[in-house]
Amino acid sequence: MKRILVTTSHEASWDVSEPTIFLGEWCKKNNRRHIWSSIDSEVASPYGLDPKQRISDADEKHKLYDILMKDLSCKLNDFHKKNHSVRYWTILIGPWLDSFMMVVMNRYKTLEATLDHFEISKTILINQKGFSLIKNDYSDFREAINSDLWNNALYVEILKNMKSQNIEILIKDTDKASFSNHSNIKFNFRSFLKKHVFNFFNFFSHKTDAFIINSFLPVIDEIKLKLLLGQFPIIWKSPNIDSNFFRDVELNRDNFFLEFQNFSGIERELRRLINKLIPKIYIEGYEVLCREANNLKWPSNPKFIFTSNSFTADELFKCWLGFKVEEGVPYYVGQHGANYGTYYESKNWPELNTADRFYSWGWKDMYKDINTIPAFNFKVINKLSYNYKKSGKLLLVESSPGTRDGIRDRFYESLTRHEAMVELYRLLGKKIQTDSIVRLHRRSLDLDDWHRKFANIKIDEGQKDFYKVVKKSKLIVFNYDSSGLLELLAMNIPVICFWRDGFNHLLPASKIHYQLLKDSDIFFDSSEKIVNHINLHWDDIDSWWLSPKVQSARLEFCKQYSRVVDNPIVSFKKILVDQIKK
Repeated sequence: MKRILVTTSHEASWDVSEPTIFLGEWCKKNNRRHIWSSIDSEVASPYGLDPKQRISDADEKHKLYDILMKDLSCKLNDFHKKNHSVRYWTILIGPWLDSFMMVVMNRYKTLEATLDHFEISKTILINQKGFSLIKNDYSDFREAINSDLWNNALYVEILKNMKSQNIEILIKDTDKASFSNHSNIKFNFRSFLKKHVFNFFNFFSHKTDAFIINSFLPVIDEIKLKLLLGQFPIIWKSPNIDSNFFRDVELNRDNFFLEFQNFSGIERELRRLINKLIPKIYIEGYEVLCREANNLKWPSNPKFIFTSNSFTADELFKCWLGFKVEEGVPYYVGQHGANYGTYYESKNWPELNTADRFYSWGWKDMYKDINTIPAFNFKVINKLSYNYKKSGKLLLVESSPGTRDGIRDRFYESLTRHEAMVELYRLLGKKIQTDSIVRLHRRSLDLDDWHRKFANIKIDEGQKDFYKVVKKSKLIVFNYDSSGLLELLAMNIPVICFWRDGFNHLLPASKIHYQLLKDSDIFFDSSEKIVNHINLHWDDIDSWWLSPKVQSARLEFCKQYSRVVDNPIVSFKKILVDQIKK
């Protein structure tokens, strides 16, 4: 039986009178259950969750990324009449290219698998005046990844170019504003005020000062670090580009494209879509970006540049950084969260491959050709005195709803984690249920589902300060591999990680360290086993947590992934300066 293909939760793309195939669970919002539950429908299988497929896809992306980055660098140099290195372009557009590739690979492979298993008669393209797949900058692109309208248009764009498909594409006009077509680079009075305050402090900087921005160190510790380096402690912020720039910019990319006709499969589609998806700031806005970067009142010849986060979406910083790197200024990156040194798909993250030094939270030698220097967990150095409440609550921490930026179906992955957490809560005894709080991510879509299943459940919707909640808890459970897990382990606060797919997402070398957690009952992949463990130790958590076996495993794991050192800022200044001398 032929079915209409529905690609998003935007109901303008639905036809409830026809048999339907939903492309994924993201199409079915909980608060619209009364609509979709009455449709004759099936849901396509989620793509990319099989462990072998996940590794295969990651390896394929890794190989294609290097090829496309080199070709794209040459094309950008030709288009802009420049002669920048591949490293320069990787710093500037690498984060976007990485996300772009994962998004297109997911959409393409999901459609491909669905068309192999179902007969599709037609699909609906939502047409809205003023809409474009092309976003202003990387931040805009990241926002679009979860947009119904943007995804609907991208699926149709890919579908139109799939061979041997006889699928009718219906166009439905809509005036409903359901997309973002504005840049995150916008005017803000507080930012304006900060800019002028920082401009005043610029007079105290020297051209050779180390440039440290978004270090992820607590502000007081960043100030201390800069004083130890012998410079005025300016807290640098990247200014905003004039918000008027993108308003009237005209697309001018007819001569910007990668050759794709002689390629096939996913590589052909990636090459074809670069022209249609690369943000304006790298093409039409590049000249303005360069001018603004060259006008920055930042040190002109810094002894080094260090950041833990600005390498992703801060377009001005990335452009300026690229110029400085080509002048020979050392570029250092600090770890800002989980998954570095553990996550299989992290192997070609741009920040790892463009930095001269990467300062980790403890690990080393997890990647070939990455110069990693073990440091410490930057996020906990002012929290080591925090404690837990021995008569407190059980805090169950759920992951985000899953940004749709992975090759695998991250939305479905998040859904299965939620279902596992629901099962865990259901299996708890009434007494512990009463003493439990479920903490949702602030963007969670699961609130209605929790209340529908458990009338008296206590919910924290993710708006409260996490560590204020931790202080009222005696045991915390994470259902995903999170920075919070690493932080609590370093702080010696009782914590358990629980996810059903085991260690499939990990680099081979990191699995032995996670096995330490499993052997000491800090990690579980079974609802029944984790509930039995909680029930057994609930009245005396310390008898388990402070046992020699658990503490030994915790300390060994933290040496690798969440290291704590004495006098961390003095220590960090020393390794920074030692590296400069080398």
